[in-house]
Amino acid sequence: MTSVRAGRWHVLAIIVIVRIAMGYQFQAAPSLTPFLMDTFKIDFAAAGTLIGLYLLPGLVLAVPGGILARWIGDKRLAVGAILLMAAGGFLSGSTDSYDVAWWGRLVAGCGVVLMFTMMTKTIGDWFRGRELFIALSLFLNGWPIGMGVGLLVQPTIADAFGWQWVFLSTGILCAAAMIAFGGFYPAGQRGDTGGHRLVLSWREAALVSISGIMWGTMNGAHQNVHGFAATWLEKFMPRLEAAATVSSNIWAIMIGIPIGGLLIARLGRPNWWMTACPVLSATSMVMIVLDDNPVLWLSATGFFLFLPSGIVPVLPMEATREEARNLGIGIFYAWWFAGLALLPVLGGWIADLTGETAAPMYVAAALMLSVPLWLGLFRWLQRHSPPVR
Repeated sequence: MTSVRAGRWHVLAIIVIVRIAMGYQFQAAPSLTPFLMDTFKIDFAAAGTLIGLYLLPGLVLAVPGGILARWIGDKRLAVGAILLMAAGGFLSGSTDSYDVAWWGRLVAGCGVVLMFTMMTKTIGDWFRGRELFIALSLFLNGWPIGMGVGLLVQPTIADAFGWQWVFLSTGILCAAAMIAFGGFYPAGQRGDTGGHRLVLSWREAALVSISGIMWGTMNGAHQNVHGFAATWLEKFMPRLEAAATVSSNIWAIMIGIPIGGLLIARLGRPNWWMTACPVLSATSMVMIVLDDNPVLWLSATGFFLFLPSGIVPVLPMEATREEARNLGIGIFYAWWFAGLALLPVLGGWIADLTGETAAPMYVAAALMLSVPLWLGLFRWLQRHSPPVR
């Protein structure tokens, strides 16, 4: 165990590289929303579907992915998952068809689901105590870094070379990440096929589900802002300027996540952070529409929303026995993927229904105000039901 622990930061660095590639690939659809709406004459709901489609396979594959990691081992699963991500990127950019782009996003999403389940469980295995909050914060920051880079360069790529090249660039980046992972990630443990039954108690299943709903709500609310804010801002500024304005949200996230990890590791009080920050982020989401300083409020939204993000992925680890952790994290991510896949569609549908491009920001604010309620339910159940021994 000593040698494994000694290499934990090396493992984390490799995982963060892959997560940056994921964030960049996910960002392709939000960056291309105005281009695809113009090219294919699609509505907001269809654009939101393309954004959420990247994570939709999680509804089906998250739980089997957790079990599969136990059987075949982390590294084999990860290499296969990143290969699917690269293939999906190349498929989406291979023609000028919206349908082909749709299928490419779905293929890439299958790889993302498998990779997410493996990564979070691996960090829980390699880090303990206060280091766990810091490691999770660094891990989580890879996604917004990838999104931020995408938000800056993808509209320019689409303007200069066509939207297909944005998708192709995601395939190239994922292929590079696959080579890095395959070449430098330690072989680790072999798959475990026996010894413990992969069964969760009702308490464990309920707790991981509540924590997954909470995480899905937070991320789905953010995607309503991130995916649709640029379209709303185009009423007041040119397209590329609107995209650059929205990027302030991502840069604030990249600052907020590590600061939050350090503060929580040092000060504790996770319940307080998980109550105050969602309320502050919900207020900021509304102010994006009501005030004339979108950079300020987009930044505040990202900063406060993800400041406590190192807390939520720890919850399913608190709730499950170690031998059932793969399955528990699979269920956690199934709910998370549901929120990311479906809540942007909800925001887009309400925007279509009302004819108001600011509607997704109001939807996001309402979702964030529900987060403290989910946390209260989690803590109540944690206190009032006996754990399985």
